[in-house]
Amino acid sequence: MSEHELTPLSQEELDGLDDLDLDSMDEGALRALLARVRQTYPVVEAREPADEASDEYLLWEEDLETLDDYIDELTERLA
Repeated sequence: MSEHELTPLSQEELDGLDDLDLDSMDEGALRALLARVRQTYPVVEAREPADEASDEYLLWEEDLETLDDYIDELTERLA
């Protein structure tokens, strides 16, 4: 499956990233996950709430941090 056939993570999948067992995934699965995480980043980034003092803004920041962490983690595992 090419990167273009993959879809960004849903909010449910994003919320469940920390439950994934990356050690049990083979290289192909890690690469596919990395591609999807990278596709998800701009989608989440575009949803930036206007009110920086809101709870929604804090949740949005957490989602971006999670995506950043997974990009780093997956890139390191695949190096």
